[in-house]
Amino acid sequence: MIRVFEKAVRRMVAERPAGRILLAVSGGVDSMTMADLFRRSEWAGRCAIAHVNFSLRGSESDADEALVRQWAAQASIPFYSRRFDTTAYAQQHAISTQMAARALRYGWFEELLRQEGFDWVAVAHNQDDGVETLFLNLLRGTGFRGLEGIRSQNGSIIRPLLEISRQEIAAYAHEHGVPYRDDRTNAESHYARNRLRNVVFPELEKINPSFKQTVTRDMAYFAQANGVLDAFLAQRRAAYVIERSDCVEIRSDQLLEDPHRDFCCHGILSEYGFNPTQVADAVQSLGAGSGKRFLSKTHELVTSGAVWRVYALRKPDSLESELLLPGPGEYLFQGVHFRLTVGPRTSEFSPEGAPQRLCFDADRVCFPLVCRTWRPADRFRPYGMRTGSKKLSDFFVDLKMDVHQKSVQPVVLSRVPVEEGEREEVVLLPGLRLDDRFRVIENTKNIGEIIIFS
Repeated sequence: MIRVFEKAVRRMVAERPAGRILLAVSGGVDSMTMADLFRRSEWAGRCAIAHVNFSLRGSESDADEALVRQWAAQASIPFYSRRFDTTAYAQQHAISTQMAARALRYGWFEELLRQEGFDWVAVAHNQDDGVETLFLNLLRGTGFRGLEGIRSQNGSIIRPLLEISRQEIAAYAHEHGVPYRDDRTNAESHYARNRLRNVVFPELEKINPSFKQTVTRDMAYFAQANGVLDAFLAQRRAAYVIERSDCVEIRSDQLLEDPHRDFCCHGILSEYGFNPTQVADAVQSLGAGSGKRFLSKTHELVTSGAVWRVYALRKPDSLESELLLPGPGEYLFQGVHFRLTVGPRTSEFSPEGAPQRLCFDADRVCFPLVCRTWRPADRFRPYGMRTGSKKLSDFFVDLKMDVHQKSVQPVVLSRVPVEEGEREEVVLLPGLRLDDRFRVIENTKNIGEIIIFS
């Protein structure tokens, strides 16, 4: 066991073999054994212990901290500790206690790495933990990536006990007199991991007494297979995905013809937080027309003919329903950043330009202008159309805009006096088109200009 441990550490710290190692020690048998192994190793003089008191088990949590502190002092190993109100943190962020504990723990470890100059954080996950994680991933549906279980190394996090079983660890602790404390909740089967450990695995061991070793070996193969799949997916992603300034476009027409479309869709869309059920529904929509929308916690997927578009969700407080434009200035509306200028016409003026720059007759509008999203009854006269009008909804269809693009498209209007009071008329659609009634003509004296920023 000692040789397995030392070989694992050498492999994991090979990038910085003289680096300092922070040992995450809870007081349980796994982490206390890991600490003892490091104490007896060539890395002893470069280690320190970090203990987190999550304040979840009252006096028992305090007793865990006292044990680790006392052992570190006896072993002459530097000791760091931090106490958190984990329950309050979980409630504040609307997450489970387990997720809160993980976030607090690793967040503090990162602080110590930066502030105290450590290179690595050693965590005492063992072989049994890896197998449990694999089964949990299968039950949750995390895809091929989940078949790797726990990685032996993830950035600055190293796990030198991952090839050692919990039984071997307990035997080492008994043989070398390593003190530790049992967490009584480990014997309870309320949590999914404990239920696997206490109920499911004993049954599997009746079928194959060494099934954990078998699964651990298979996980190493799965990790290598994932490397092959990652390379395959990178090729498909390069062929199907285009990064735009405001979205990510996915060539759904090409995906439809791909015999591996289910795998490719999962690999691409999972990057943006879409779960397996959403990915399966999206695959079903391939070739079925436009207008479907899927929401993850961070992104929105919109199907639109031959192209899917993925947009980052914006915070609600960044979305205005209506914005007044009292005069020249820079404005932000629905994530669109634009500048409004007004000034006398000069001899150098030319009305020609890209849609990002739209000019209008400033003397024919009434300030403040109104900027809002479109409404079903909105109509305008697209530039170049000398009579009549067109519904904005039809204009958007002509441009093949998807539902997201239409929902965030600003519409700039002017309140025009009429006999019964006033009405709003569309002046322009920033970045798209000017209303012909407000075009710059020969006797225009003052010109307004709206320029879209990329």
